[in-house]
Amino acid sequence: MLFLDIDWIAKLDALRDRMSLNDSQLAAELGLSRSMLAQVRSGHRQLPTKAKLRLLDKLGYALSRGMVLSALSNELTETITEADNQRALDRASQLACFTFLEEELDRLEPGARKKFFDLLCDLAACDRGKLGALLGLRPAELREVQGSDKRLHFLAKAAIYENFDLVELAKAIDQIAPGPFS
Repeated sequence: MLFLDIDWIAKLDALRDRMSLNDSQLAAELGLSRSMLAQVRSGHRQLPTKAKLRLLDKLGYALSRGMVLSALSNELTETITEADNQRALDRASQLACFTFLEEELDRLEPGARKKFFDLLCDLAACDRGKLGALLGLRPAELREVQGSDKRLHFLAKAAIYENFDLVELAKAIDQIAPGPFS
């Protein structure tokens, strides 16, 4: 069902009959003034989008996301879609980072671990000493972690999440352990 294909007057009548309402009560149910409802019925005004959504909801229609987006302006639909896409990318990036840090980093060869920390240095635009400080690691600890002698502890992982953009970090991780961004 598309918004363009709906006989809104028939839907108004159906709701009025189903709920045994007069036009003033119907208007109140839909968040309209009585005069606005009269203008809609006479064809002088379009039923506002919010009233359409309320009407369909009260008639028991399950409104799909697509239907709601089709009722909005192109500009607003594009804004919502872009925000949804960014949220999906952020979630995918977060999952990729979590999977890498929790399951893959400790199994990497020393060369790949070194490359990971080099990439972190590049992202943070700093040297190894500053990266260690950023992650709460002493220089010797950072060397042990990158050399596979020691696991990256929880607080250092938390510091990675806190200090790095997850989308950029996921792309860097993908250079070491190809995943969803390859």
